Amino acid sequence: MGAQQFSYVFSVRPSTSCNLHCSYCYRADELVADLAQRPFDVDAMVWHALERPGSLFNFCGYGETMLHPQFHDMIIALSQVTYVNWVTNGTVFRGKAFDAILARARHHHIHSVVISLHFEQLAKRIDTFARDVRYAVQALSERRVQTHLTTIVTDDNIDAVIALKDRIGLPIGYKTTFPQFFQAGETRTWGYSARTTRLLEDHGIEPDQDFRHDPLPFLGKPCPNGARVFEVMHDGTSLSL
Repeated sequence: MGAQQFSYVFSVRPSTSCNLHCSYCYRADELVADLAQRPFDVDAMVWHALERPGSLFNFCGYGETMLHPQFHDMIIALSQVTYVNWVTNGTVFRGKAFDAILARARHHHIHSVVISLHFEQLAKRIDTFARDVRYAVQALSERRVQTHLTTIVTDDNIDAVIALKDRIGLPIGYKTTFPQFFQAGETRTWGYSARTTRLLEDHGIEPDQDFRHDPLPFLGKPCPNGARVFEVMHDGTSLSL
């Protein structure tokens, strides 16, 4: 499944809420913890999938995707007819939404689950978080669903990232750049000191620059794998190139 190529990618941003408040979040000023989530037209999303067979629906930012009350309904419905993946901060795997996905989704249509680790917010609950992530990775692995753990690494946080990796006990990739909203190619880049570079190598933490984390910045620009990218709105309409 990792080599799967898609002609169409539908980018869905279900949530403008987040249960974390990371200092480096490039949308932090717009995230509202208790904002009511607008409903999605799931039938229209399924229609888009049926109209373009073999497409991928990618659920990502602004906030935490799995907080939307329809999240599991969208994953379950779309996985019956096409491929899906999603990005999550990994803090909400214990709940009815994830249980429903495990029970009712077509797992071979879940292309991958990206768990984006936010070290700043996890220090006080690292044991619970590590347990929940290991549970989710094992449950998805048993259903042959790929998972990718990733985080942002800087010289200042490298020690915290290593501690997080050791506590979770799973491989972690890292991002060296962070796409700005709708501005592919204009990125905030961190250069690493010799110490950070050595620690990354010593602990087997490798670059993770997979575009599926967020294809939306490629609207109007060439996409790395040649896919045509759409953004799906709440009412089921879509923006395309």
